Amino acid sequence: MSKFGSNGARLAAALVLSGAVAIGCSSESDGGTAGGGGTAGSGGVGGVGGTAGGGGVGGVGGTAGGGGSAGMGGTGGVVPPQLVIVANGRTVRLLDVATGSIEEVASAEIPAAGLLPNHQIFGAVQQAGQQRIYVGSSNDCSANQEWCWGNGRIDRFTFTSTEVTYDGLAYEMNNAAFVADGISCAEGTEVDTGYTGQEGDCAPGGLAFSPDGTRFYVDDDDLDVVEIFSVDPATGDLAFLAEDGSTDKHGLTAHPDGTYLYNATRIFDITGDMVVNVSTLGGGNATEVVPSGTGVATTDLLVTTDDTDGFAIYDLTDPIAPVEVDSVAYDANQVRSQAHNADFSRFVLVGRRAVRTVSFDGTTLALEDEALGMGAFALQNRDVAVTGDDGELAVVEMEAQLGEAHEVGEPDDLRFAAWRRGEYHAPASCSA
Repeated sequence: MSKFGSNGARLAAALVLSGAVAIGCSSESDGGTAGGGGTAGSGGVGGVGGTAGGGGVGGVGGTAGGGGSAGMGGTGGVVPPQLVIVANGRTVRLLDVATGSIEEVASAEIPAAGLLPNHQIFGAVQQAGQQRIYVGSSNDCSANQEWCWGNGRIDRFTFTSTEVTYDGLAYEMNNAAFVADGISCAEGTEVDTGYTGQEGDCAPGGLAFSPDGTRFYVDDDDLDVVEIFSVDPATGDLAFLAEDGSTDKHGLTAHPDGTYLYNATRIFDITGDMVVNVSTLGGGNATEVVPSGTGVATTDLLVTTDDTDGFAIYDLTDPIAPVEVDSVAYDANQVRSQAHNADFSRFVLVGRRAVRTVSFDGTTLALEDEALGMGAFALQNRDVAVTGDDGELAVVEMEAQLGEAHEVGEPDDLRFAAWRRGEYHAPASCSA
C-alpha cells in the first residue's frame, strides 16, 4: 500500500478529557479523505477527577456528576472559563474560550531533538482516570514534502486548569523498535527509506485506551492496522504487544466491556491481546460508544462520522451488529469530524467549507444550523470541540485555505475559531 494509503489527509481526533477537550491538527492540504477519529474520545464529560464519557466537552477542574460537563470550579454566580486543549505542530495548547474569543493559557511541546521539520501531532487521547494525555505524532505527509511520514512516536503531556507540561516519551516507533518488538511500520532507517533522518513509516492517528486503562490501541495510517500496547501503571510507558486488522479512517473506540474495538462500523475482537476483524464494513472518524443511560441514550449507542460525508448513530444492543438509528449525509469531505454536548442531544459536524449543528432526541437527527462556503477558497475545517452542557459554543480547527502557499517546515498554517450556534457566519475569533 502507498504511504498515502486510502486515507490521504489526516487529522487528530477531538477527544474528551476529564474536564477538557483536545483537538489534534494537521497542516496538510486536501488530498483525500480525512483521518481523525480518535478515540478517545473515545461520552459526556466530567471535570478533572471526574469520569470522562465519550466525546462531550467540559471545563477543566470542576466536579461533574453523571457524565455531564463541569466548569473550572467557580463558585455561585461566577461563570467559569471554558478550557480546551488543542495540538498543532508539535505543540499542545491550553485555550480559554469562555467569552467566545480565544486566549492561550499555557502550552508545551514535544522536544525537537531528532525530529524532522514538519513533525506533527495527529492524534490525542486521555489516560483513563489521569490528568494526562497521550499524543501520536509523525512526519507530516503533506504536499511539497520530500519525505513522508515515519519517525512515529507516542508522547505524554499532563495538564491542570492553568498548565500543560510535557511528560516524556511513551514509545518510539523506530527501527530499533522493529528489531526488538516486530512492530511492522517501524522497519527501516534513513538508508532504507531514502530520506535523511527518517526511520520507518509509522503514522499513529486514531488512539484509544481500554476501559480499564491497561491497554492502548493505535490506528496506524501507514499500514491501516490496529496496534495494541500494554501500559506500565507506574511510568505510563507503552510496550508493543500485537497488530492486525484492517482500518479505514481514524475513528477508534473500545466497547465498555473491553471486548470489541470500533472504527466506525468496522469491528475488531480484541480479547487476548489479539486483533481479529469481526466486520470490515464502513469506516470513519471521531467514533465513540455512548453507554445506555447517558443523556438521551436508552441503549448503548455508536456515534460516528460516516466516511467523511455523513454522520450516523447506531443501536449497539448487539455489540457486533450495529443497527442504524438515524443518519445524515452531505457532500464529500463535509463531515471530517464531530463533537457534541454533554447529553448527546446536539452534535457539531465540520468539514470542507461547512460547519453544522444537528439535534438528536434519541431517535432522530435534525439540522439546526449551518454555515457553508466561508470564503472564496475551500477552507478545511479539520476538527472541532464543543464546550458547555448545551453545546452552544464550538471551537473549530481550520486549515489554511486551499491555494495558499506555505513554507516547508511551517506547521502553523492552522487557525482556531470560536463559533456560537446561530452566529456561525461571524466567528468570534480566529488565530494562527
